[in-house]
Amino acid sequence: MPESYVLYPTQKLKRTGSTLIFGRYLPSYMKEAIWRDKKFVPTYDEYMKNGIFSSGYMYTTVSFYLGMGDFATKDAFEWLNQIPKAVKACCMIGRLLNDIISHEFEVKRGPVSTALNSHMGQFGTSMEETIKELRSEVECAWKDLNEAIFGPITIPRPLLTCTVNLARILYDVYPDGEDGYTMTQFIRKQVEMILIEPIIE
Repeated sequence: MPESYVLYPTQKLKRTGSTLIFGRYLPSYMKEAIWRDKKFVPTYDEYMKNGIFSSGYMYTTVSFYLGMGDFATKDAFEWLNQIPKAVKACCMIGRLLNDIISHEFEVKRGPVSTALNSHMGQFGTSMEETIKELRSEVECAWKDLNEAIFGPITIPRPLLTCTVNLARILYDVYPDGEDGYTMTQFIRKQVEMILIEPIIE
């Protein structure tokens, strides 16, 4: 086998770590597709259990870790695979912010489950009450992230900082209640400032 195709021990480790997470990521999308096809609205609890993975932030975190060199050890990927509080909180923030902002757009495309319609269906709340409750859950998730930052840690701090920064980025992706993930014109200026007109050269 040519040397360029040989996976060295650290590459094998990283590949295994990303495969484990990806193995949870794809079934979560399949479950959402089944819900959509059957016009089924899951309970809020069921939706959020699946939403931790369908948010995509678990896999994004793995992708970040893959580029962090020696910090990304076997222990780091094992920690990530256990879905620790900090990572779960980041995924919840991403899932809930996305659903709050994009709910109206998503529903126009056809029957689809979101945190909002699952919450309203399970608890009988109005749209306004549901949004208020979900924003409260986002705040609770931030408390969990802060506890992870300032409490005892079992992985290298740069990996934990990376996880927290992923949650921070979400406020640029969803600026002022706009869906910059779906309609990228809302985040164009931020991208230009970082990639085209950086302050530091």
